Amino acid sequence: SELRARWCDWSRAAGQREVQAALVGELERKLGRLAALRSRGEIDAVELGRWELLLVQQRLQASSLARECANLETELKQRMGLSPTAEVSLVPDASAPPLPEPEQRVALLEVRNVDLAVQRASYE
Repeated sequence: SELRARWCDWSRAAGQREVQAALVGELERKLGRLAALRSRGEIDAVELGRWELLLVQQRLQASSLARECANLETELKQRMGLSPTAEVSLVPDASAPPLPEPEQRVALLEVRNVDLAVQRASYE
């Protein structure tokens, strides 16, 4: 049914929202460590700036996922015949595949940054 499909969409988005929020937290902690390295002159301002930009991008993604979840939740309530302001605790679909842990996502972002740095260096 359409209700089931939208519930699955909401479940996916809610899971991604949680992982994204945790990722933002991990990046904030990493940025704190990088700022300390920068203050000691161990990394340059460009590298710190790249991570700051990445954090901004990930915060925007988190905000987008939060809006998507809110919109899907409102749609689900309407499909169930409820008021958009009705107090409802939706439970995610248990059959949804697990999402990667934030630490894994940060590691992937680090690898991508290293790959980009290598590619940039080869052009310089």
